[in-house]
Amino acid sequence: MKKFPVTKRGDTFAFIALMKDAFGDPLVGRESSLKAEVRTYSDALVDSLIITETDEGGRYLFRAGDTSDWPLNTQLMMDIQYTDTDLVVSSETISIPMERGITR
Repeated sequence: MKKFPVTKRGDTFAFIALMKDAFGDPLVGRESSLKAEVRTYSDALVDSLIITETDEGGRYLFRAGDTSDWPLNTQLMMDIQYTDTDLVVSSETISIPMERGITR
């Protein structure tokens, strides 16, 4: 399982990912076919990420809403799902360590 760096509650959670098809070609213009959710290990939904294609073809910005109410001192998890007609493919599960921020 891949692991993000520690995220502190209330901080922005966002990343850019290059998305490719099975042939290794960039997925261009497919943001409506992508989905990503952050969940607890007990499967409770924490956030559905907003996905926006960048100006660089195949690169997408994944961004959460407000993280100030995300669960503390836990490992959250997420993956990215791509759907094309009747084909559904999910990425590897990614762990997101969540801690309390010190500066408020």
